[in-house]
Amino acid sequence: MGNLSFFDTEEPSARELSLNRLCLEISQAVSGIGKVVVEGEVVKPITRPSGWTYFTLADRAVSIQVALAPSRNSPMTARHGDRVRVVGVVDFISRRGQLNLRAEYVTPVGDGAIAQAIAAVRERLEADGILARPRKPIPVLPRMIGVVCGAKAAVREDIESVVSQRFPGYPLEIRTVPVSGPETPGAVTDAIGSLVRYGAGVIVVARGGGDPATLLPFSDELLCRTIADCPVPIVVAIGHEGDRPLCDEVADLRCGTPSLAAVAVVPDEVGLRGHLAGLSDRSQFAIYGRIRSEVQLLAKMAPSDLLRSRVEVAGERLEAYGISELMRSRLAESASKLSRFDLGTVIAHRLESSQLALSHGWAIVSVLDPRGVLERGYALVVREGDRLAHGSETGPGWRAIRSSSEISPGENLRMVFAHGSANAVVSSVEPGAIEGIGTIEGGDGVRKAQ
Repeated sequence: MGNLSFFDTEEPSARELSLNRLCLEISQAVSGIGKVVVEGEVVKPITRPSGWTYFTLADRAVSIQVALAPSRNSPMTARHGDRVRVVGVVDFISRRGQLNLRAEYVTPVGDGAIAQAIAAVRERLEADGILARPRKPIPVLPRMIGVVCGAKAAVREDIESVVSQRFPGYPLEIRTVPVSGPETPGAVTDAIGSLVRYGAGVIVVARGGGDPATLLPFSDELLCRTIADCPVPIVVAIGHEGDRPLCDEVADLRCGTPSLAAVAVVPDEVGLRGHLAGLSDRSQFAIYGRIRSEVQLLAKMAPSDLLRSRVEVAGERLEAYGISELMRSRLAESASKLSRFDLGTVIAHRLESSQLALSHGWAIVSVLDPRGVLERGYALVVREGDRLAHGSETGPGWRAIRSSSEISPGENLRMVFAHGSANAVVSSVEPGAIEGIGTIEGGDGVRKAQ
């Protein structure tokens, strides 16, 4: 046999790799694992000045290092010894040759741990006076109703059904967001800000039921502070009647179901119209009653006698100052004219003239009412989503399209009728004046176009 050394022996299955290549292959293999959800016990959590939190996640004889980045979507509320659920991805840190679980969200496991985490947030909110603050009133007739809910939730259908029953066509703007998981608090917060900027007068945050762990994002501290600081009132309907996440305690109104939340914010069209009609009748009755009372009072006062008495008193005062014969003569003449003056007739004439002017003005207002134009079969055409910079107090502030030069083929338009609205897509644009319209069909037959 020849001389053989240990280094002469080669393992046929072994591959010769550089250290960089080995680390790269490990990283590629680890990245294939994807996002994971694991449970374990928190060991020695440490939060650095940078905001990152590091701890060991252990379970019996195994453990892994966890790194949690500072984020409003991933608060770290667990303590040493708590059992938690971690959502994240596995990283290989090549410079240290270490596997690391980069966490996106950390939540306590078990009702007791969840209740403890919520209690800690509640204590901080209470210390800042957020829970005891005055609640904003829900508007009777909001400019527009904003809704934050899940993309595939029956919640949206429930709310839209209530709108169609109570006030069909009422302005409604919906933002769909994730309603479970680590993205929920940030997504809901962003949706609320978007609806405020869009002009919502009230906002509904709604979600179906779930277990305490699923509903935990709605007890997020920053989300609760956003609801409390919102400039418009927020109605919360999370889960069922027995589910009480922390955002219920900071909302301006809490409802047991999304349908009840919709009833609380959507005006009742029939009831509202009846209430306004009643107010109008009572106002007219009060005005006419006041006029009759004043007329009767004037009739009892005998204006000519009252004025004559006043003139006589004035004459006596002037006499005391040595008034001349000319002034005395003029006072007598004025007294004679006042005795023939009928104040009641003048007042009655003025009241009659004011009534005629009021009737004439009301007729002009009725003719100029845009709703009367829509009732005659015309429609208001607006660009979908196009609104004025400052909407009115009673509407979202649409800007009407008056010329075909303002639109292009393919645009989405909205047609607003006297009752309801419809969406349309422009197929073609014809500039210039309207030609070829011979007749206009209406409810009473065919009328000639002017």
